[in-house]
Amino acid sequence: MDQSLTMRDLPADERPRERLRRYGSAQLSNAELLAILLRTGTTEISVAMLAEKVLHQFHGLQGID
Repeated sequence: MDQSLTMRDLPADERPRERLRRYGSAQLSNAELLAILLRTGTTEISVAMLAEKVLHQFHGLQGID
C-alpha cells in the first residue's frame, strides 16, 4: 500500500473497519485488525503502513505483548 494513501482514499467497502463489520475479524489480516486499533497514522505514513511496520518490527502479533 502506498504510504500516502489514507483510509479515506479507499472505497468505503474496502476499509478495514467496514470489512470487520461486514465479514467479521476472521476475514481480516492481522495488519488490518491492528490498523483498526491504531486508528490513525502520521503525516508521513498511513495507518495501514504503520500497522505493517509494527508487525514486521515485532515479528507478528506474538511479539506484541
